[in-house]
Amino acid sequence: MPTTLGNEANSWSIGTKMDIALAVLFLLLLIASAGYQYTSQRGMVEDLVLQQTHELADSYFDNINTLMLTGGMANREIPRTKIMSRPEILDARVIRGDAVKKVYGQGPEINQAKDRLDRQGLAGNPVEQIRQEGDHRVLSVIQPLIASKNFRGTDCTSCHLAAEGEILGAVRIDYSLQALDAKVTREVWIHIGLNAAMMVLALIIVSLVLRRLI
Repeated sequence: MPTTLGNEANSWSIGTKMDIALAVLFLLLLIASAGYQYTSQRGMVEDLVLQQTHELADSYFDNINTLMLTGGMANREIPRTKIMSRPEILDARVIRGDAVKKVYGQGPEINQAKDRLDRQGLAGNPVEQIRQEGDHRVLSVIQPLIASKNFRGTDCTSCHLAAEGEILGAVRIDYSLQALDAKVTREVWIHIGLNAAMMVLALIIVSLVLRRLI
């Protein structure tokens, strides 16, 4: 059998062999191009979403902080409701640390640490983690809230009776990447289709030219 296949391969014309070589080369180029674009696009999406999520976390806590300073903490659910109205936001919470609990109590369940990432944030370690949940990816950003005499113009130590540098809590945002990942995948398939069409056309043209020359 190997001898028969070898004889068949040897019987192919030079043009056929060149067509096969060109087809393999174009296929490898297509795979490399698609792989690079997919990786590049996903990386760009991750960087963009990470920056945006940090900005959302800052904005969310700034709104909560303003309510603290103006005596409006009874309305603390309003900023959360607004940010949670965005379809890509899966969760938005301010987690209370021990220093705050000593003064203001445990607070509602939503302000309690729920998992390892929450506890990591309460330990003073920032979190930036992308994980798979079912059929989509989720970015979790947790920013520790550290007592400071000048936290964006506010003296946290006087409000919370905490020492400077003490962990007051953390703010957490969970951001779904499902829509953006789907868009990247769709664009990559469009890119593959266009490149494949152009490569097939180029293969036909190059094949015809080489056959005439040979």
